[in-house]
Amino acid sequence: MKGKFITIDGIDGSGKTTQAEMLSKYLKGNGIKSIVTKEPTSGKIGSLLRNHYLKTDFPLIDSFLFSADREEHLKTEVIPTMEKGTYIISDRYYHSALAYQYTSGVDLDWLIHLNKFFLKPDVTIFIDTKPETSMDRMKNRAELLEKFEHLEFLTKLRANYLEVMDRLKSGENIVIIDGNKTIEEVHNDIIKIVEPLIS
Repeated sequence: MKGKFITIDGIDGSGKTTQAEMLSKYLKGNGIKSIVTKEPTSGKIGSLLRNHYLKTDFPLIDSFLFSADREEHLKTEVIPTMEKGTYIISDRYYHSALAYQYTSGVDLDWLIHLNKFFLKPDVTIFIDTKPETSMDRMKNRAELLEKFEHLEFLTKLRANYLEVMDRLKSGENIVIIDGNKTIEEVHNDIIKIVEPLIS
């Protein structure tokens, strides 16, 4: 495919959404078409997740719905857009589902198998942020915190994210960066990672 697939991940409050938008702006400034997408999506399956299941305690249902949403996302948006030469920057991908559902009690090996056939990103960037820093950033959010957004969960989630990345790193291009830096510093670190893809 002509385009590239870049995923940015991290715990809630890590700054991944901001960084995805900044990266897209950088690419466009360098003459590269790019769009930012996210998981869960705003489609019917993603909306079902956002509006119902992410507010309840059904981690297995979450796992299946995330996978179904991902399948639709890839086939209707990501792959067709990449084939036209556009770079896709995804705010979360299956790495997020693995870490979150694993933290919710689902078996990690089963989750890896469930997601093993999905398209591998050209690079996955994990913004590693201290849970305390993330909580401090999220306290300024206008919306109510979701079920995952409390310190104990985020602490366990960060550890599980690192375990997931370690498990997958032999077969994927995964880069972990320090998310406790300033927004501009994190952005500059991401640019250094992405530059080889566009050179």
